This record gives sequence, structure tokens and C-alpha cells, in this order.
Amino acid sequence: DTNGTRWYQWPTQASIQVWDSDVLFRPRKKSIGHTDDVNCVAFSPDGTRIASASDDCTVRVWDAHTGEPVEMAEMRHDDWAYFVAFSPDGRHIASGGDDEVIRIWDAQTGKPAMEERHGGKVTCGCYSPDGSRIMTGLYDRTLRMWEIETGKQVGEPITGHTGLIFALAFAPDGSCFASVSDDHTIRFWHCTTGEAIGKPLDVSPHNPYSIAFSPDSKRFASGTVIGEILLGD
Repeated sequence: DTNGTRWYQWPTQASIQVWDSDVLFRPRKKSIGHTDDVNCVAFSPDGTRIASASDDCTVRVWDAHTGEPVEMAEMRHDDWAYFVAFSPDGRHIASGGDDEVIRIWDAQTGKPAMEERHGGKVTCGCYSPDGSRIMTGLYDRTLRMWEIETGKQVGEPITGHTGLIFALAFAPDGSCFASVSDDHTIRFWHCTTGEAIGKPLDVSPHNPYSIAFSPDSKRFASGTVIGEILLGD
């Protein structure tokens, strides 16, 4: 979470576990409520809630301290839900997946606030640091950015990856964003132009599966499918 005191994992099956970061081998809470695999989880900015997206086509919200579900309207996609993210101000939740629709929900009630057809199945997504845009990765191996206020795509699709894009993350200072793919690369891009920054970081033979920046934007961490953690500047 934002205070660095808890972290999460998304195990197979329909459960979510929350761990204390100072006692990593003892889970604090285990939440069960989805009926199929959990694909993505996200803490709210204040660290009090966790949102999850699942193959059961739903997005759910949990109390981060008790593990209990938060009562709100059902948040449902028409197919598997692959990503979920809280807006930086904590007011909204964005999600997307195989139904090719990006949905934005009221984070307090679960009621829909916006939805946009997105031109393809969505594998991952994240908010920009200022909350004005969402970046997504699609099955067609492209990255796309769109403005929340207008619902319009910003610029042309960003190309470069040759495999599925598993995860995205903006640097907190807004200087760049990163993407990871099963083409065995981590790539960095300018936030404003979408141009590639430097050469792709090749982490062969293992696929990177997640990406996150440090709060000062100076370092990044990526996890691979075989359990490795990669750290870099």
C-alpha cells in the first residue's frame, strides 16, 4: 500500500491474501468471494481498501484491514476482467478485460461512472499520476492512452512489443511509463510523446509479469513468471 506496511499477492483460485511487510511469512487476512481466478488487485490510495478483478467477470472491493467485502453495487464485465486500478484521488475504479470495454466505477458506491469501447481485449491498465488519463495494453500488442474527460484516444497506438503486454506502470513523477511483455522485455516510454526511451531491457529467458516504480521514480522492480524479482534504475 502507499505506506509500505502491507503488500498483496494474487494466488490462483478465487482468493486474495494480505500480508504485513515486516512479517512476510504470516498472512494477515485471506479474502474469498470471487468464483474464479483473480487476475489483478490494487490498493486504494489511502491503503484502506483493495479492489480485485477476476475471471468471474466481476470487480470487487475489500476492506484491507479485515478482509471483508465492502458492500456496494455489483461491478460486472461481460467477460473476464483482467485489470483494476484506483484513480489517484481514490474516487474511481477503472477496470477492463476481454469484453473490450474500459469501465470506470464510483469507488464508494460501485455504480458505473463511464464506459468506453476500447478497440480490443485489454490485458492491463493504469492511471496517469494526475488521474487525467488511462494507459492500457491490448491483445494486439499495442499500448493505448485515452483521456478520461473526453473518452478519446490520445495519439496513435504505441507499438514495439511483439508479445502480450502483462503490466504497465507510470513513474510517480510523470516522466515516463513502463511496460512488460512475454516477448521477454521491459520497455520505457515518454509520457507525452509515447516515444521509446532507450533500448528494451531484455530479461530472457524469463518473462516479466509485473512492474512497479519506487515512490521517487528512480528505481523499478519487476517480477517474473518463475518467481524472480528484478531491480533496476
